[in-house]
Amino acid sequence: MRYECDPGAQLFWASSENKEFLTAELEAGKTYVVMVDVIMGVMKAHVGLTPVSVSNSEEFNKAKGLINKEAPTITPDDKIEKMNNKLGKFISKQLDAYETTWKNEKNYKHLSTDMAIPEEYLN
Repeated sequence: MRYECDPGAQLFWASSENKEFLTAELEAGKTYVVMVDVIMGVMKAHVGLTPVSVSNSEEFNKAKGLINKEAPTITPDDKIEKMNNKLGKFISKQLDAYETTWKNEKNYKHLSTDMAIPEEYLN
């Protein structure tokens, strides 16, 4: 999935059988890669978020292969808005739990500005 966002502090998260968060500090105009790990759980899949940098060539090459495997699809803004409205209470509840409890209980991974993928690695 490709996602464009504002630079600065960001919080990304995935939800399935578990909730996984990733803090980020992003620079404008830079490209970052995060692998979404899916592992079988008891009732649903268990998810993880792993920041990728070129310093880990094995992980970076795996990610690049997946990224280049298929052309990106674009989700229309109205579909995103509809889903956000449908899940609004759930999203609010989870973000509140993160802010009040989870961020203090677990050391979540962080995507830092120095993990930006240099232009020459993107082709």
